[in-house]
Amino acid sequence: METEVVSSNKHVKNDSPFFTLSRFEPDTWLIYGLLIFMTVVLYEIGFSFLAIMPLTVIAIIFIVEAMEVLHLDYPRKKQPVGARCKVIRQISRAERGVVRILYADGMTDWELWSAESNCLLEEGSDARVTGIRSIILQVEPLN
Repeated sequence: METEVVSSNKHVKNDSPFFTLSRFEPDTWLIYGLLIFMTVVLYEIGFSFLAIMPLTVIAIIFIVEAMEVLHLDYPRKKQPVGARCKVIRQISRAERGVVRILYADGMTDWELWSAESNCLLEEGSDARVTGIRSIILQVEPLN
């Protein structure tokens, strides 16, 4: 069974919920709490017009934080089979090595992959992914 893994122009939808406590850091929640407290105090002592100011600040902070957290693009769909890769640790018949997938622009992906090959591939050489077995890539020399 093949799993899809390296990058292409296709997108995979990310369905994680936006409104979770983990989306905002503790300092943001502390600031929200202080501003809400300030709003309640100002309203209770009769400064209802001034109480609008902390609420406005809360809205601005929320929008800024949301724009930092919210990604307007979907992550790339990964399809390693057929992709070029850079050998990070030597691969031989007897021992698995480590590779990084190369993007079309020549940059390497941050993920490290275990790889197997029927021939010796030296560290730093380029290879092509010919298959995938579980989470181990099958690679061949590029030439």
